Amino acid sequence: MARPVRSVAIVGRGPPLWLAAIALHRAFAATGLAVTVVETPSAGPSHDVVAALPDLARFHRLLGIGDAELIRHADAGFSLGQQFAGWSGGEDAFIHGYGETGEAIGDLPFAPLWVRARAGGLRVGFEAFNAAAAGARLGRIDPAGPHGYHLDAAGYQRLLARHAARMGIKALRDPAPCAEAAEGHVSRVRLSDGQTIEADLYVDAGDGAGALIGALDPAPRYVAGRGSPCDRMLTASAPPLAPLPLYSRIAAHRAGWVGLFPLASRTGVALAYAGDTMSDDEAARLLRAQTGKADIALRHIGDRIRERPWIGNCVAIGAAAAGGDPIDAVELHRHQIAISHLISLLPVDRENMVEAGIFNEDVVAHLARVRDFQAAHYHLNGRAGEDFWDAARGAPVSAELAAKIDLFGARAMLAQHNHESFNADSWYASLIGHGIVPRSWDPQADRLPDAELIGRLQAMLSGVKQKVDAMIPHQAAREAA
Repeated sequence: MARPVRSVAIVGRGPPLWLAAIALHRAFAATGLAVTVVETPSAGPSHDVVAALPDLARFHRLLGIGDAELIRHADAGFSLGQQFAGWSGGEDAFIHGYGETGEAIGDLPFAPLWVRARAGGLRVGFEAFNAAAAGARLGRIDPAGPHGYHLDAAGYQRLLARHAARMGIKALRDPAPCAEAAEGHVSRVRLSDGQTIEADLYVDAGDGAGALIGALDPAPRYVAGRGSPCDRMLTASAPPLAPLPLYSRIAAHRAGWVGLFPLASRTGVALAYAGDTMSDDEAARLLRAQTGKADIALRHIGDRIRERPWIGNCVAIGAAAAGGDPIDAVELHRHQIAISHLISLLPVDRENMVEAGIFNEDVVAHLARVRDFQAAHYHLNGRAGEDFWDAARGAPVSAELAAKIDLFGARAMLAQHNHESFNADSWYASLIGHGIVPRSWDPQADRLPDAELIGRLQAMLSGVKQKVDAMIPHQAAREAA
């Protein structure tokens, strides 16, 4: 006999708390599922700007959140990619554009064709075939096309909380909710005033300590490896940039990177670094030199992925499940991975949550592939003679990432593993942008005569120009949303 989950309690803070509550309510309110939120206080004032991938726009549509709300309440700007500058040691910079690069010709993918043409004398870079990257450089966007966002973190959190309230989601605030556990399950959450909350399923959307999941797993095991050597980040604000850029800029410094994240009213500035290579004082001086501002905030971004984010009747999401470097706009993406899997795997039997095993396997694998994408930036850096970067280049990487780099370097072919979060075009942009020039290419790419290949590439470039010409300025897109 079915014993369905009838109640969920979500404890934590920030976007993962509210996104999970809204998503669960939207998906299951019609079945009678009751969602209760317990919000814990935020750490304090924040300069944080959240960069988000295009997947968030699709997720927002499912949740009933539109671009106009983001612009009005989260100071949002659109994003067509991220620019990486100085990672090879010079003045080089490339944009990882959100969208397709080039076109397949028949059954032949674009990348090996471009590599073949380059070996034959083509002097047009890979990025030139990406309309999103071209539009980003020129400040032009197709609002109907794939785009990410830059969001004021505090404003975005308030927007989500209001959206949840309009939906009728019950929300409480408490400074220190405490989980009571027995026999490998959370039995209730006790609030500071003595009130208790009981539910069939508990979701820990808190910090890395895991107020709920920690009661079941006080000494968690973490997945081996790391995506980034950076473990600390300072944030500050600078004046807005005009015109408003359509990309964030991630510029390498001697012990990490400095990021510029543009909003309409200000620019978020983040300085990520390794605490064993750069002191907090030195990092603060560097950030103040960048912004001219004394007001800065510190947070820890140590790389970690829990091996078991779902234990018993408790599921960890957000920082309670995984954390790390925010480059590649993955901060919200990590939350989405866990929430979407929870929606798909909401238990059919509250007394026997067999879904935990496949959730743990799939979510951890997805997060590991995200980690690989980030690790590639550091592993492929070309900054010689700097301790941080030399160590990052020599650090071991996962077998999956090593295979991906080796295969691409040999024949311009991408090894796609299960649970990938970034598509082939994103990988090509990163690998080529960081200087990998494949030694050869898939022999099938030789089927096309030289003249036909050059003609098709020229047509693709013309197509990119036509797409960019049809785009509109960023500010016009914001006003039209």
